[in-house]
Amino acid sequence: MRRSVWKTAIALSAALLLAALPSGCVPYYRYQYIRDAGYSQHSTELPLTPVQSEKAQRQSYTLYFRYEGENYLAGEQRMLSASEDKRIEKVLLQEMIQNGPSAGSVKLRPVISPKTSVLSVSENREYLYVTLSREFLEPLSDEIPANWAEDEKWREQVYAERRLAVMAIVNTLTELGQYSRIQILIDTDNTGQGARPTWEMLGFVRGDPEQDAQLAEPLSRDQSMVLTPRNTLNLLLKRFGEKNWKAVDAFIARNDPRGYTKPSTEEMIAMLGMLDISLVSYEIHEEMVSNDGQSAVITVSYVFQMKDGSTFTNTRASVRMIRENSIWKMVYPSINQLISNA
Repeated sequence: MRRSVWKTAIALSAALLLAALPSGCVPYYRYQYIRDAGYSQHSTELPLTPVQSEKAQRQSYTLYFRYEGENYLAGEQRMLSASEDKRIEKVLLQEMIQNGPSAGSVKLRPVISPKTSVLSVSENREYLYVTLSREFLEPLSDEIPANWAEDEKWREQVYAERRLAVMAIVNTLTELGQYSRIQILIDTDNTGQGARPTWEMLGFVRGDPEQDAQLAEPLSRDQSMVLTPRNTLNLLLKRFGEKNWKAVDAFIARNDPRGYTKPSTEEMIAMLGMLDISLVSYEIHEEMVSNDGQSAVITVSYVFQMKDGSTFTNTRASVRMIRENSIWKMVYPSINQLISNA
């Protein structure tokens, strides 16, 4: 009897406690993070998730920079986190601009002037809008003269650098998987408000003044400017055909997890320089990247011409590539096999 009275009392207390709660209430942690974030239904900058707001978590992100001496980008992994008052997209851009490539990535170079400020980041569905200060349009090198636009050589260099900077931003931000296109806005008049630049301002020059003067549209991801395993092999073979042995050596992995070690740079260049052959043509076929993203196998066909004019053809040869300091490189056994077959 006494146990029944206690059960009844507990049930009544629980019912009174539930009745005291407002109807349709949300869990307190959810209400707290919405209130603290100051979220407005008209805002384009969404608040952080409850997990993020409780503690900013460090995660791995890919930032893109220029590969030394080439009009290609290469990705570098970076551990970063965003605080409650910052979007991760803005953190990534500021990291690219202010810190550039890490000391270990000796072949990577900055793509954006360090004077550039990220004024705002906002989204509209699948589009992300990035407003940058006018310093974004300044040349990276102090060696470029103020009247660079009057010289064709300097124009090509500046436009190439701008295209790489734009695509570094686009590839870095689309890699988050939340946005399909990036619209870059430039605060050209220093008012804090961005405006759409022309295609020419971003370096995308087609040779038609009317098209070049049109306002740039949002840009999607473009792998053609990134040193993927396929693009890296293509660049290596191109430099091989030019007999630019120093550039070829730079794309050969120093160490292979399977135990192979490349000769020193001096020895490798000397060995390549002794080759009395010419790469006549090549065609890259399939590419297969490993599950962990650290190695790849590519099939390629190529034709060598010997000193006596005869040719050697290898059809669908397998070439192995690995990541070394964020850069895809051919393993020494593959380049050795390519040479020995000739």
